[in-house]
Amino acid sequence: MKSFYNITVLFALAIVYINTHAQSITFEKTFGDNGCNESGSCVRQTSDGGYIILGTNTGDGTTIFAALILIKTDSLGNIVWSKDAFEYGVLFSWANNLEITSDGGYIIVGSISDANSTVRDVLLIKTDSLGNKEWHQTYDSLSSDMQYGSHEEGRDVKQTNDGGYILTGVAGSMGAASCEMIILKTDSTGNKLWLKKYTGLGKAIGNSIVECENGNYLILGYTTLSAPDYLMYLVKTDANGNKIWDKTYNWNLGDFTMGIDVKFKNNVNGEYFLLGNGHYFGNQGAEMFLIKTDTTGNNIWQKNYKINNSYSSLGYDFDITEDGGFVLAGTISFFDNNIDVYMVKTDSAGNITWDINIGDSSMFEGAYSIRQTTDKGYIITGGKNGCVYLIKTDSIGHFTTEINEFILENSMINVYPNPFNVETTININNDSFRRDKEFKIKLILYDILGKEQDLSYKFDKSSIKLMRGNLKNGIYFYKIISENNIIDAGKIVVNQP
Repeated sequence: MKSFYNITVLFALAIVYINTHAQSITFEKTFGDNGCNESGSCVRQTSDGGYIILGTNTGDGTTIFAALILIKTDSLGNIVWSKDAFEYGVLFSWANNLEITSDGGYIIVGSISDANSTVRDVLLIKTDSLGNKEWHQTYDSLSSDMQYGSHEEGRDVKQTNDGGYILTGVAGSMGAASCEMIILKTDSTGNKLWLKKYTGLGKAIGNSIVECENGNYLILGYTTLSAPDYLMYLVKTDANGNKIWDKTYNWNLGDFTMGIDVKFKNNVNGEYFLLGNGHYFGNQGAEMFLIKTDTTGNNIWQKNYKINNSYSSLGYDFDITEDGGFVLAGTISFFDNNIDVYMVKTDSAGNITWDINIGDSSMFEGAYSIRQTTDKGYIITGGKNGCVYLIKTDSIGHFTTEINEFILENSMINVYPNPFNVETTININNDSFRRDKEFKIKLILYDILGKEQDLSYKFDKSSIKLMRGNLKNGIYFYKIISENNIIDAGKIVVNQP
C-alpha cells in the first residue's frame, strides 16, 4: 500500500504543483533474528512520539524456549534500544501485555517457567523509561486445586489510581478439572495485596481488565461447563475484587464465543465495549464482533466484522478513537489458507467506515495490538513470517511499504542553494530517471526529531523546487523516493530570510 504521487510527464516543460497537507508518518517494519519465531503482542505510543513494543521469541522450534522482548523505536519505527529476557533474568518467559506507567516506565505481564518444566507462574515486570528492570515478581499456587494448577498466566495488567497494579489471567487449564479466572491486586512494587477467583459456569479465563466507574473493575474472558462450549464472560467487581454481577454472551446460538478485550468509555452513560470472537462448530470459521452494553451488562448492540468471501476473521485488540468510533485489529484468513492483517474502522454505533486486509499471499501476517496515535493515524504490532511486525498507518489505514534503503546507481543529485532561505532546487541528474515517460516520485522532509513536514514544491522532469513555506529555521533531512527505491537522501538547512 504505497502512498506515492502519480505524475505523468507529457512534455519537457510540464510542471506539476504539489502541496501536501498535514501528512502522517507511515511505515512498515519487521524486526527479528533469522531462524527464530518472534511476534509483537502489544504496542503503545510513548511521550516522545516513538513506540514501545512487547513481544516474545519462541526460538527455532528445535527446543522448548521462550523469551520476552521489549523494543523501543523512534517516530519512524527505527530501533532506539531493545531488551530481552536474558537481561531481565526471566528466561523461559512469555509476554502478554504492557502499559505505560505514571512515571514513564513500563509494566509487563505474562508468565514464566523453567527449562525442565511445563509449569508456568504469573510474571510481572516493572522497568524505567529506558527499559531497565526495576523489579520483577512471580506469583504461584494461585489455583484452588493445585492438582490442576500447573498453568498460571497473567494476560492483562493496568496501573491503578493508588499507584499499584491490577491484573487478570488464569490459574489452571480448560482441559483440567479446575480452571479459574484470577484477579490479583498488588502494591506499587508488585507485592500481592489480594487475590480473587471466579469460575463462571464451571471454568473461566480472564483476558482483559479495566478500571471503570467508582474504582470498580471489569474483567472480560470466557467460561464453560465443559469445553468447547465457551461463552463470553464479563465480571464486574468492586474495588476489592468482590463480584457485583457477571454476564455471559453467546455470539450465535449453538456456536462458541470468546471474550478478548474490554474498554470503558467514561461518559455520562458509562458505556462498556467488548471485543470477542465467535467460532462456528465443525471447523467452519469464525467472526470477530463488538458488543456495546450498559453499566449492568445488558447488550445494547452487537456488530460482526468479516470480509466477503473470506473464511475466518479473529479480533485481538481494539481502541476507542478520537471521533467516538472504534478501530479493531486481528487476522483475516481465506480459503487458500492465506492469513493477513485485518483492520476495521467503525463509527460510534459500530458500523464499518472502512476495513482493509494487509498481507502477501506467500506470507503469514497477523495484528495483535492497535492504538490510535496523536496524528490520528494508527500503530499496529503483530507477526510477519516469524518476525515482529510494526505498521504505522495514516487515518484511513494507508501506509508506505518497506523501502529499499539504497541510492540508485548513476544517481547524481545536488541541492542549490543549501542552506537556503526562500527556495532551493534539487536537481536530479539520472539518465534512466529522465527517460521515463511516466514515473512515481515522492519528496519527504523530516525535522531533527523525525517529524514529517508539510511541504510546498514544484516538480518538473529533472528537478524539484522546494519552497520554504512554513518551515522554521533549522536542519532537515530529505528523502526522494521513486519506484520503491530511495534515489537520494541528504540534509537541507533553512536559514533566516
